[in-house]
Amino acid sequence: MLERHSKNTVRFFFFIYRKRAPKLDQGYFSWVGPVWSCPDNELFEKIGLDAVVFIRFLRMCRNVFFVMAIVGCGALIPINVIATKEAKKAAAEKPQPDGQPAPDAAPKDTVSMLTMQDVEDPKWLWAHVGGAWFFSLVMYFAMHHGYRTFLQFRTKYFESETYQEEVASRTIMLAGLPSSLQTDDKLFKFMNDMGFSDKPVQALVGRKVNKLPELMDKHKKMVEQLEKVVARYFAGKLQPRCSGPMTCYLQIGYHCKAQNVNTLGSVSRHRS
Repeated sequence: MLERHSKNTVRFFFFIYRKRAPKLDQGYFSWVGPVWSCPDNELFEKIGLDAVVFIRFLRMCRNVFFVMAIVGCGALIPINVIATKEAKKAAAEKPQPDGQPAPDAAPKDTVSMLTMQDVEDPKWLWAHVGGAWFFSLVMYFAMHHGYRTFLQFRTKYFESETYQEEVASRTIMLAGLPSSLQTDDKLFKFMNDMGFSDKPVQALVGRKVNKLPELMDKHKKMVEQLEKVVARYFAGKLQPRCSGPMTCYLQIGYHCKAQNVNTLGSVSRHRS
């Protein structure tokens, strides 16, 4: 047993050492370099699969929106501004009926110049069609690459020692059991007779106990308080409130008999 305990202790400290973050240099911003350059394989070993997938998803969103921002702000927005100005200029130069003033060539809303709201020439709209196709292809490529990388990490996680040795990875929860399988032995026999290559090790049925744990805690606290009082009484440190013994009426057959007894002493004798 001591040998097994020492092996578990060594394994625990080795697990803690393996999960420990790399040592950082002195400085307020010394963490930026390790965090920025830490590879995914090292993160996988230290923080697990779920955290790595979440970080990679945030990284994918950052890269996708960065590429979209370059194309949108560097190409589409200037095209919208130029097309809006040309549309306003063409509307101002267009001959108007007698008595009507020419429209103002300057746009009324400066923010609308950045959008395709006032673009009237269809030739400028082909840029937005190409941008929509480009954004879709970028998103498809990012999702395909992300899913492929996720499958690689998931396969690696299933083959790792952490997953193989964890009890939760080999546990199945079943809900809605019929009344014929709501015992540990019957459920174990049912799972064992299903013909799986790997036989179940243990089957446990959880039951809804409502307020039973709370009542058990109250009972435990009351028993502890009673034991403290009894210990102080028998040690001579506690005097009963009544000076004399109490009168107990015992029923023997059809007759009642009065008897003077000491309360705690009588209870102790009956319990022993």
